[in-house]
Amino acid sequence: GQRARVAISWWSTAASDYSTDILDMDLDLRVIEPYGNYAPDGVSVSLDNNYELVDFVAQHTGQYTIRVDRYGNPAPGVPENWVGIAFVTPKYQAFLPQVQR
Repeated sequence: GQRARVAISWWSTAASDYSTDILDMDLDLRVIEPYGNYAPDGVSVSLDNNYELVDFVAQHTGQYTIRVDRYGNPAPGVPENWVGIAFVTPKYQAFLPQVQR
Protein backbone atom coordinates (compact mmCIF):
# COMPACT_ATOMS: atom_id res chain seq x y z
CA GLY A 1 0.00 0.00 0.00
CA GLN A 2 2.95 2.40 -0.34
CA ARG A 3 2.66 5.30 -2.73
CA ALA A 4 5.44 5.71 -5.30
CA ARG A 5 6.30 8.10 -8.11
CA VAL A 6 8.50 7.43 -11.10
CA ALA A 7 9.52 9.96 -13.75
CA ILE A 8 11.70 9.86 -16.84
CA SER A 9 12.84 12.71 -19.05
CA TRP A 10 15.09 13.13 -22.07
CA TRP A 11 16.54 15.86 -24.27
CA SER A 12 14.61 17.64 -26.99
CA THR A 13 16.06 19.90 -29.67
CA ALA A 14 15.13 23.59 -29.48
CA ALA A 15 15.39 25.86 -32.51
CA SER A 16 18.07 28.55 -32.29
CA ASP A 17 15.40 31.18 -31.59
CA TYR A 18 13.52 28.82 -29.19
CA SER A 19 10.35 29.17 -31.26
CA THR A 20 9.98 25.40 -31.61
CA ASP A 21 11.06 22.41 -29.60
CA ILE A 22 11.43 19.19 -31.56
CA LEU A 23 11.17 15.77 -29.93
CA ASP A 24 13.71 13.49 -31.56
CA MET A 25 12.16 10.40 -29.96
CA ASP A 26 9.13 9.25 -28.00
CA LEU A 27 9.64 7.15 -24.88
CA ASP A 28 7.00 5.38 -22.82
CA LEU A 29 7.15 4.51 -19.10
CA ARG A 30 5.68 1.42 -17.50
CA VAL A 31 6.05 0.09 -13.96
CA ILE A 32 5.75 -3.68 -13.61
CA GLU A 33 4.67 -5.37 -10.37
CA PRO A 34 6.57 -8.32 -8.85
CA TYR A 35 4.11 -10.76 -10.46
CA GLY A 36 4.55 -9.39 -13.98
CA ASN A 37 1.48 -7.17 -14.31
CA TYR A 38 1.53 -3.44 -14.94
CA ALA A 39 1.03 -1.51 -11.72
CA PRO A 40 -2.36 0.25 -11.56
CA ASP A 41 -1.76 3.85 -12.65
CA GLY A 42 1.82 2.80 -13.45
CA VAL A 43 1.77 3.49 -17.20
CA SER A 44 2.48 6.80 -18.98
CA VAL A 45 2.55 6.82 -22.78
CA SER A 46 2.04 10.43 -23.88
CA LEU A 47 3.62 11.57 -27.13
CA ASP A 48 3.84 15.36 -27.06
CA ASN A 49 6.45 16.05 -24.39
CA ASN A 50 9.91 14.94 -23.29
CA TYR A 51 8.89 13.35 -19.99
CA GLU A 52 6.62 10.66 -18.55
CA LEU A 53 5.38 10.51 -14.95
CA VAL A 54 3.45 7.90 -12.96
CA ASP A 55 2.07 8.16 -9.44
CA PHE A 56 0.77 4.84 -8.12
CA VAL A 57 0.18 2.80 -4.99
CA ALA A 58 2.22 -0.42 -4.79
CA GLN A 59 -0.27 -3.24 -4.26
CA HIS A 60 2.30 -5.97 -3.52
CA THR A 61 5.54 -6.33 -1.60
CA GLY A 62 8.56 -7.13 -3.75
CA GLN A 63 10.70 -5.84 -6.56
CA TYR A 64 9.09 -3.51 -9.10
CA THR A 65 10.58 -2.97 -12.55
CA ILE A 66 10.80 0.39 -14.32
CA ARG A 67 10.48 -0.22 -18.05
CA VAL A 68 11.25 2.43 -20.69
CA ASP A 69 10.26 1.69 -24.29
CA ARG A 70 11.09 3.73 -27.35
CA TYR A 71 8.08 4.17 -29.60
CA GLY A 72 9.16 4.12 -33.22
CA ASN A 73 12.65 4.79 -34.50
CA PRO A 74 14.41 8.13 -34.28
CA ALA A 75 14.97 9.94 -37.56
CA PRO A 76 18.31 9.33 -39.33
CA GLY A 77 21.05 11.56 -37.98
CA VAL A 78 19.38 12.10 -34.61
CA PRO A 79 22.10 12.41 -31.97
CA GLU A 80 22.40 10.05 -29.04
CA ASN A 81 20.00 10.91 -26.25
CA TRP A 82 20.17 10.53 -22.47
CA VAL A 83 17.32 9.40 -20.23
CA GLY A 84 17.01 10.55 -16.64
CA ILE A 85 15.04 8.44 -14.17
CA ALA A 86 13.72 9.54 -10.77
CA PHE A 87 12.00 7.35 -8.20
CA VAL A 88 10.53 8.51 -4.92
CA THR A 89 8.32 7.08 -2.19
CA PRO A 90 6.82 10.14 -0.52
CA LYS A 91 6.24 9.97 3.19
CA TYR A 92 3.46 12.22 4.33
CA GLN A 93 3.27 13.28 7.94
CA ALA A 94 0.65 15.37 9.61
CA PHE A 95 1.74 18.18 11.86
CA LEU A 96 -0.74 19.13 14.53
CA PRO A 97 0.45 21.93 16.76
CA GLN A 98 -0.27 21.63 20.42
CA VAL A 99 -2.90 24.14 21.44
CA GLN A 100 -2.94 25.26 25.08
CA ARG A 101 -4.89 27.85 27.02
